Amino acid sequence: MNNLSRVLLNYKNYLRTELGFSENTIKAYIHDVRSFFEWSEKYYDKIDMVDVVSYMSYLRENTFAVDTILRKLSGLSSFYDFLLQEKLVGNNPLNAVQKPGRWDKIPKFLNFEDIDKLLDAPDINTSFGLRDKVLIETLYSTGVRVILMLQMIRKGIFCLKITRVSETGGEKGTGK
Repeated sequence: MNNLSRVLLNYKNYLRTELGFSENTIKAYIHDVRSFFEWSEKYYDKIDMVDVVSYMSYLRENTFAVDTILRKLSGLSSFYDFLLQEKLVGNNPLNAVQKPGRWDKIPKFLNFEDIDKLLDAPDINTSFGLRDKVLIETLYSTGVRVILMLQMIRKGIFCLKITRVSETGGEKGTGK
């Protein structure tokens, strides 16, 4: 077993026991770290900011989505935090790198014709249809994100109190 494999095994245990990550996240992080070192062909203690920026460019040129790049960088940053904690490196080279923004993608919007079709789709003569109509109208009228609305419904917030939502989707304040 080479040195990187040994360190990755310890890192995997750290992710599982110290951070409580799911098995899928652990597999993704380990895969991402291995991929980075295969690409760089350097030892982990020889990596610097230039290597990380070059890797980001490589990922972008190979049409990886922004979210995928962010996940890969997150796994790599977590790995270097682990190496720092274990005193195997002197710094985390990812701390000096500006990561790509999440909103490099333009959100997709519905046109007016599609909105009208969506609003007219539920059968309001059934309880499910009435529920769906209320949900669609609320989404359309408020602009709240679908995921936030689903979270509010699951938490029971939707029917119990008024919730003010920020642009980024976080709950700002509530009232009864």
